[in-house]
Order: sequence, then structure tokens, then C-alpha cells
Amino acid sequence: SVRGVAAPQGSTKAFVVKGRAITTNKTPALTAWRNAIADEARKVAPPALLEGALNVVCYFTFEPPKSRRKQGMAHYQRPDIDKLLRAVLDACTGVLWHDDAQVCILIGQKVYLSPPRVEVVVRQCSSS
Repeated sequence: SVRGVAAPQGSTKAFVVKGRAITTNKTPALTAWRNAIADEARKVAPPALLEGALNVVCYFTFEPPKSRRKQGMAHYQRPDIDKLLRAVLDACTGVLWHDDAQVCILIGQKVYLSPPRVEVVVRQCSSS
């Protein structure tokens, strides 16, 4: 579980400055969020990176606004779930697994529940 307000990872943006192509997709909040996820992942990481197909579940909680006092209500506003998941997968690459392409099942959920955090569960998919 990583406490803090989840930061979404947007798409890479490219632009040209003085004839050079520059790409960017990180904000200071995203960098801090990904570092926090990676730090927590290192605490529970196995000695070697996980191999094979993986199942990842991410449960994001956000502080409920005053207009939505009910805890546990679905969070259906920004940030987008796919961008939140992308930040988690990229933060864990090289820490828990070799490549986020290993993730074959990915489940994400956003709800209003204090405190803001993400809980991540990683399991190896059973081979058949």
C-alpha cells in the first residue's frame, strides 16, 4: 500500500526546440508518485525479478469531497484509471518484473475512501 494522492501518467509529448526533438511526460507530482511506488515495491520485492505472466490488481482511493461524504463510492472523475495504472506499471518495471508487457491481467478500481493511497497486489498467472 502506498499512501498519497495518485498521479496519472499521461502520454509522451514531443516538440522541437532549436531543431532538436524533445519528449516529455513527467511532472514533479508523477515523479514523486512513481518513486514512492517503487520504494514500497522494493520493500516486498523477491530476490529476483518476477518471470512469466502476471496478474496485477490496483485499488486507488481518493479523499471524498464534501459533496460526496459517503465512503466507498465510485470515483468516476479525473484522473483516468488507465493513466493511473500506467504510472503503477512503469514504477514497478525493473523492481518487481522485467517488463510491464508481462502483465496479462490488469484490474483497477477507484473509490472515495480516506486516506488517499493505492494498494497493489501482484500474482503470477497459473500456467495451463
